[in-house]
Amino acid sequence: MLDVQAFMDGDEEALAGLIAEMTPPLMKYSFSILLNYSDAEDAVQTAFFKAFVGRSGLRDPGALSAFLYRITYNASVDIARKRRFVVPRDRRPDDSGYLSETLRA
Repeated sequence: MLDVQAFMDGDEEALAGLIAEMTPPLMKYSFSILLNYSDAEDAVQTAFFKAFVGRSGLRDPGALSAFLYRITYNASVDIARKRRFVVPRDRRPDDSGYLSETLRA
């Protein structure tokens, strides 16, 4: 069982318990957004870090789960946005042959 107050007080053992308990559902949630296991892991790790650092911003300890889901959502969306704007060097429009390859596809 998770000791929310210990987590709020900065107890690292409580953080470890939170990670053990919440990683599987947060991974499912993040994966449903990103469709990539590695990116979902990054989002969940980021969420736990931000939750621990920003735990003083949690006004209602009973809302810890919602707090984690919100942070995970934001981390997942940030990763999705970064991934969307990455264009591989060999597929940029200014490369010779790009237009002819695109028209053939």
